[in-house]
Amino acid sequence: MFGYVMINQPELKIKDFERYRSYYCGLCESLKRRHGLIGRSMLNYDMVFLVTTLSDLYDVKDEERCCRCIMHPFRRHCERCNTVSDYCADMCVLLSYHKCVDDWNDEKKLNRWILSRLLRRKAKKVEKLYPEKASFIEKKLNMLSIVEQAKNTPIDKVAKLFGEIMAEVFVYKDDFWKEDLYKIGFYLGKFIYLLDAYEDIELDLKTGDYNPFKEICRNENFEEQ
Repeated sequence: MFGYVMINQPELKIKDFERYRSYYCGLCESLKRRHGLIGRSMLNYDMVFLVTTLSDLYDVKDEERCCRCIMHPFRRHCERCNTVSDYCADMCVLLSYHKCVDDWNDEKKLNRWILSRLLRRKAKKVEKLYPEKASFIEKKLNMLSIVEQAKNTPIDKVAKLFGEIMAEVFVYKDDFWKEDLYKIGFYLGKFIYLLDAYEDIELDLKTGDYNPFKEICRNENFEEQ
């Protein structure tokens, strides 16, 4: 359900793309440093977007270095790490853990159960750092599971719950930017949920899994709608 907010690289200047990539690599480094190699595998574009947004908005001090890594063993690249990238790394692991648990509960995918066990201790560590956020996210995910099981809940109401989860993640501090960041996270979360459902509709029809578009996907004007 993550990884939809990608850059349009041809439209970026080289220096802007290099800066974006340095934040991408910086988040990857924060994930590895705080949560190990399994944490690094949770890296996704949506959280890179949050890193770049919060880093610029709060003008945090970056620690920049050029290095090689397991993903780029033959080419040096730049990494930008800061307090924001550490926060986003923690949120990335927390959300990934809950997603794995949800996939196991709903679809009994063994690989998701294994991954959830690997992430469990790391997620618990994040919960201790951000108890209020962790509690809110878990509560909303439980509500999301309930309304999905109901199967006849209006699409907007279901997407709203995931929007509230992302809104909570986007609110970095309780300050002047809180309301704007909440709105960005909320509508981005709804977008991610609906786009994920749209991409999965054919598979979900075959497996019988929940999808909010099941009732209307056979309509002639579904693609336009």
